[in-house]
Amino acid sequence: MKVLFSQKISGISGSERYFINIIPELQKRGVEIEFLVLYTDLSLTIDFVEIMNSFGVKTKLIPIHGFYLFSSITKILSFLKLSKFDIVHSHLIHSDVIMAFIKLLRFKAKLLSTKHG
Repeated sequence: MKVLFSQKISGISGSERYFINIIPELQKRGVEIEFLVLYTDLSLTIDFVEIMNSFGVKTKLIPIHGFYLFSSITKILSFLKLSKFDIVHSHLIHSDVIMAFIKLLRFKAKLLSTKHG
């Protein structure tokens, strides 16, 4: 199974620690994981991306601040169509809203959303 996690990353706190803890176990169970990192400040994503890379998790970084938000929709949709994920699992409001909008554009993969807090 091929799963894409998606979240706006701006440091390492609760949900990021969740990924750091759960991803190695999912990989042991044969789940292929990739991570779509949405960001407004690239410097705040570096530590998280390095940890994901140390796990062998491919990361795709897409800016979503200012006018980048509009072009990010096209980039994300293209990425999703090329990558053929079985499940797209979005986390937190920024990713949830963007992925819901992409789902409206007739993206066919299963979309799961997790609310934190």
